[in-house]
Parts: sequence; structure tokens; C-alpha cells
Amino acid sequence: MTIRFDDAWSGARTVAEAASDDGYDVVLIRDILGRVALVLDSPANSDAPAPDFSRQLIDRAGPFVSPTPVRHAHDLFAPDQIQDSPDLVIERPRTPRQGQLAVLENRIVGTDWTRSSSRRWENPRVTLYGFKGGVGRSTALFMLAKHLAEEGRCVLVVDLDLESPGIGALAQLDEDLCAHGIVDHLVEDAVGNSDGLDLVCRSMQIEPFANGEVWVAPAAGRPRDGYDYLAKLNRIYTDLPPSQEDGPRSFADRIHSAISACESAVAERSRAPDVVLLDSRAGIHDVAAVALSLFHLGSACVDEGLYGVDELGRVVWACSDPAEGFPAFELGVGAFAGAA
Repeated sequence: MTIRFDDAWSGARTVAEAASDDGYDVVLIRDILGRVALVLDSPANSDAPAPDFSRQLIDRAGPFVSPTPVRHAHDLFAPDQIQDSPDLVIERPRTPRQGQLAVLENRIVGTDWTRSSSRRWENPRVTLYGFKGGVGRSTALFMLAKHLAEEGRCVLVVDLDLESPGIGALAQLDEDLCAHGIVDHLVEDAVGNSDGLDLVCRSMQIEPFANGEVWVAPAAGRPRDGYDYLAKLNRIYTDLPPSQEDGPRSFADRIHSAISACESAVAERSRAPDVVLLDSRAGIHDVAAVALSLFHLGSACVDEGLYGVDELGRVVWACSDPAEGFPAFELGVGAFAGAA
């Protein structure tokens, strides 16, 4: 019988669970090719011969088994790189009757979906997200920003839809955009060169009302000769290794730094934003993972529904209240009652 990708993972999990039942602390690893391996930490005070987990894994995973199916933690040069990895997901804790079972997925993209964060932000951040594109997410965000500004709020809109920017064009004409965008911060900050970037501009498309204002942090800077957006976009989706000044930085850390720089720029030129609205990339994407899984704030899920913009504004504002601990929420906002 041919063993396919899904079959191999299911079989590997069965072997990992059996090892955990035998008292081993187990890390089930899947590499970027989908090959599986086990790292075992032997149970204390056990002199019994270990079962042949290598043979079991070979039989269960077939072509998706690692060249070294089983390794023991005490044989590894740096076992903490696996056992203390930020991407380690503990699925079954250690008990007197069984060992701990954990999973470590090595991906080219999508790692941030399984990472979590306890961070809290000085300025409330709310993400608008849609599983599919074309449902009006950016339009919803524009309307929400306008509504909050009309209530006297200082709103920062950040375009994180880096592969299909939209909110920047809705909120600002090209000639009025700032010189740089989110992608500029990501590439410049990677080499310690982000000081002095022009990252935000006050929206000229949303007229100020009372004390309200809308600031825009576009994905790309103002169009001009020599500005190569694609070359920058191709170099941002990665974690950074340690440098002489800093430790390793994940893609999520880099997005957070870019947003923080935009918040600081608004505070310097006007006042600290009352709320930051993030226009996320649609679908299962690294940017969406960062905005939804790591920031631990409010998230409006844009799908099919009919809500007045005032209703959405009330929900977003309530859920972005620091006193409430930034709980997550979902709200369909496919269409709006009221004029732009």
C-alpha cells in the first residue's frame, strides 16, 4: 500500500503516542519536506530496553520518514533548540502515567499560525480579516476609520495586505502618500537602517471632524522612479538570525516593530492613536497569522452580513478598551448601511 502525506502523519502520531504511553517525553517533528522523526527523552529510572520505535516509524511513515527516524535527547548537541523551541506545541502534558507529547512543525511559511503571544500594546490594535478576498474588507476598514474619526478619535490605519495593497489607495491619493511604506521598514530595519523613514501621512480623503483624524501607513510608499516595491516584497517574509546588537527576530517581531514605528510617528506629529486598524491579508497567509494569532487583540472577520458602520464601531471600540484586556471577537461586516 502506498503511504501518502496524510497517512504518514497519522501513522507517526500513533507511534509518538505509543512512546508517550511508555513514559517517554516525545517531540514529533515534521520537516519542510513533510518527513517525520521522533526525539525521545528517556523516562527516569528506566533500565528496560527501548522499543524499536525506528522500525515502527519506518513502517508507518514510509517515504515520509526522516533519514534518522529516532533520536534521543541526551545524544543531541543542543537539545534545548528542540525542547524549548518557540514553535513547540505541547499536545499532551506529562503525568505520572505518561510522558509529554509535543509537536514541532518546520515550515517554509505559516509558522506564526501556531505561535502565541502574551504581549499587550500601548495602543489598541484591531484586525479586519477575511478568509477570502473581495468581500469588502478594506472598504469596511475605511468606513470604520471614518466613523471613529467622526467620534473624535485619532485613528491609525495600517495596510498589511502587502501583496494586494488597497486601503492606502482608498484613504489617500498617490501624490499625497508618504515616501515610505510598511515594506520599506521591513527591509531597512533588517539591516538596522530604519531611522528617518517617512511612514505615515494624514488622510486627505477623510475630512477631519471635530478632533478626529485618520492617519495612513500604506504598504508601499509614494510611486516614483527607482522605487522597487516588488524587490522589497520578495525579501520580507523571513525570520532574522541573531545580530551583534539583537537576538533572533521572527517575522511577527518585525511586523510589530513596523507598526510600533508608525504609532510613534503619529504620536510625534499629532497625538498617540486611540486605535490602530490593521487591514490584514486574506486567507491562510503569514501576515494574517501574525495579525490574528499573535497580537491577541480584537479581530473583525469580514464575511457576508449587513451591519451599520456605527454598530461595528461600537463593537470595535468596546473590544479595544484596554480595561477589557483586548478580547478577540468576530463580526461579519460584508455590507454597510450608510453612505461613505
